Amino acid sequence: MEETTKEIKTSIFPDETIEHISKDYAKMDTWLLLVFLFLIFFLLKKFIYIPDEKRHGK
Repeated sequence: MEETTKEIKTSIFPDETIEHISKDYAKMDTWLLLVFLFLIFFLLKKFIYIPDEKRHGK
C-alpha cells in the first residue's frame, strides 16, 4: 500500500488572517476574579444604599 500524506487545514481561514493571542496580557485565576467582583459588588452596594425610615431599614 502506498501511504500518502496530505496537509489538512482545519480552519476555514487562511493562515495569514489568524492572529494569535499575545502572551503579555494580564492573567487572573477564575476564583480570584470572582472574589474581586464580589468585593466590588458589596462595596458599591454599601455606597449606593440609602437607609429609609419608612421601610425600617429594609
